[in-house]
Amino acid sequence: MKITSAAQAPVLWQGEHGGTAHLLSGLGEPDLVELWDWRLAPGRHRSPDHPRDTREVLHVLVGTLVVLVDGKDHRVRTGETIEFHADREHGYRDDTDEPARLMMVTSTPSGEWDRRTRSRRPRQE
Repeated sequence: MKITSAAQAPVLWQGEHGGTAHLLSGLGEPDLVELWDWRLAPGRHRSPDHPRDTREVLHVLVGTLVVLVDGKDHRVRTGETIEFHADREHGYRDDTDEPARLMMVTSTPSGEWDRRTRSRRPRQE
């Protein structure tokens, strides 16, 4: 068991418009699962394709977010959750004048990149 405070969470993403993403926690086995706290400033953020079979679940705490997946916009409002395959083109956009805040869980198959150690994890046989 491990308990950590949000103040200990590293900022692993900073947006060009002032947003941030803190990696709150992560589990490494059998798959890499990460819990993120995002503050997305107005504007657009494109995300590169993640490893095959990566999934994302986003829950909007404050604001409205447009999530682009496979070229289609999906509007997600406060209190709503979206889940999608993140191994394809996707991005996030805040079209309002106020920052959005969201929680995100990502799940990446074992053996893929681990942002916490910045190395490739060994595959489990």
